[in-house]
Amino acid sequence: MKNTLFKQAGFTLLEIMISVTIFGIVSIVCLNSYILSAKHISLLNENQNKNLLARWKIEELRIEAQEIEDDKGIFPQPFENYEWEISLSDLVITDTEYEVEYIPYKLKILNGKNDFEVIMPFIKTSTGESLE
Repeated sequence: MKNTLFKQAGFTLLEIMISVTIFGIVSIVCLNSYILSAKHISLLNENQNKNLLARWKIEELRIEAQEIEDDKGIFPQPFENYEWEISLSDLVITDTEYEVEYIPYKLKILNGKNDFEVIMPFIKTSTGESLE
């Protein structure tokens, strides 16, 4: 007759504790990667929005073809939390062949977190006329 009283069935407490610990460590690593990826996606979306809005404002100024002055404003919905600001840049470009100095405009896109600056293709000569 076989002794079935001591037959091992199931897992021991030590095996369960080890498997739960391994599962916990893997879960923490996966959760950390997910949170880091979500932050990166949010940052990339923010930068993409700022780049898009800067291009939008530059094209809008090109179409209007008017004298650009230091100005600022807010974008329309759904980008109402973004502000724009145009000013002359500190950069001076000198054309030695024609002896003319050009000063490009600087466009800033602001939203409170971090600023996005772009040097615009519009320039102002030392005589005061705007060129593209």
